[in-house]
Order: sequence, then structure tokens, then C-alpha cells
Amino acid sequence: MFRKFILIMLGMAIVLSACSNVKPANETGNLTHIRLPMGYIPNIQFAPFYVAIQKGYFREAGIEIEFDYKFETDGVALVGSGELPFAIVSGEQVLLARSKGLPVEYVAAWYQQYPVSVVAKSDLGILIPQDLKGKKIGLPGLFGATYVGLRALLFKAHMSESDVTLDSIGFNQVDLMAAGQHADLDAKVQKQVLETSIEQWKAERLGYSDPKAWENMQDVLLEMGLITEKMDLNKAFTNEFIP
Repeated sequence: MFRKFILIMLGMAIVLSACSNVKPANETGNLTHIRLPMGYIPNIQFAPFYVAIQKGYFREAGIEIEFDYKFETDGVALVGSGELPFAIVSGEQVLLARSKGLPVEYVAAWYQQYPVSVVAKSDLGILIPQDLKGKKIGLPGLFGATYVGLRALLFKAHMSESDVTLDSIGFNQVDLMAAGQHADLDAKVQKQVLETSIEQWKAERLGYSDPKAWENMQDVLLEMGLITEKMDLNKAFTNEFIP
């Protein structure tokens, strides 16, 4: 059931504001400074951006980039208001923002699957969504991709928030779950995380948004009651910038 869910929700991507006015480096060679909300703490999953800095790709494009590790909902709001040109957010946040009148647009798909999962100690025997009933679930907050992902999982399992206890714990899920048994993540573990992430980035056409996936995601959000009416999805995403 969970596998079906991740196939109908869109993963993280670069989002553009319809109000933004980003200009390239001018003829004197000055760089354009861009602050980019990342939606998470500094993490190996952002390796492509770190490599791009080391390789000088941003500078070659006339950009001086600053990473801003704030909640993705904050990033969406700043992009929607025109204060920042771009943010990294998940697809459902675009539809939720547009339902509130924010003119944001999904311009490049990064993750090909929704990178949200439920993690539990093996001795708890959590094998199917229904096993979560009566359990306490930690998540960054009652907002954003993780919250929506959990809500969708419960919905598909014919459960509601009242069947579980939600605990806002910030970005400390792994540390708190392990409770004294968690060792510092070493290079080997980080490499495994990166390799798993790379598999979720692979696509026949990098950055491409599948219109059918957007229709499916909108249907899920409607069924969940997170949006109340269908919207023009052609305004929510574009493949204009995809080779």
C-alpha cells in the first residue's frame, strides 16, 4: 500500500516564483546572489549542490549561491511573495500553496519518488500502515512534506490522525528513535544514503514532470481534504526549462 502511495506523489524539486526577476551576471562580471531555501538541515542528500560549488558551476553561470536551511513551508512562502526566486520543495507543497493564491511553479523535478517513509525499530513489528494504530509518531512538525506524506499514508490505510499520536520533534527523528544506541553517522553510512538517493534521482529525462503524476497527486489531496477544488495544473508546473 505504501509503495502505491509514493508513486502518486511528486518528490522534491526546484520551485520558481512567477513574481521573481532573476538577472544573470552583468557585463562587468558581478555575480548574482541567490539565497536558496533547502527545506532541511545540511545533509548528504544535497551533494549535487555541494559538488556544484566545489566545481565552480554556479560561478560559471554567474551565480553566488547561499544555502538557507529553513522549513520548506517557509521557503514556499518566500518564493510565493517574490522575496526569493527559488526554493527546493516537494510537489504537494506547490498545489497547497497555489490553493492559497501563491503564484509558485514547479520547474524541475529532482526526486522521482516521494522521499518520505516511516521508520521504526524492528522489535516493534511495524510491517503495514495499520500497525501504527495507537503508536506515537515523531515528525518535524504538523506541516510540510513529511506531515502530508503521513496523512496520505493514514488515509490510504483508512485511518486518521486520531488513531495515532503525533509528536513534533524537529529534525531529530533518528537520534530520538535510537535513544542511546545511535552512533555518529560514519562515511560508510553516508555513502549508502547517497547511493540510495541517487537511485531516486535517476530518470530517462532529468527534471521532467509527468502530467499524469500531477493529476494523481491532486486527486489524493482532494480526497484527503487538503485542497477543496481542482486547479489548472498547467500553471502549477512546467517542462519549459528541461532539455
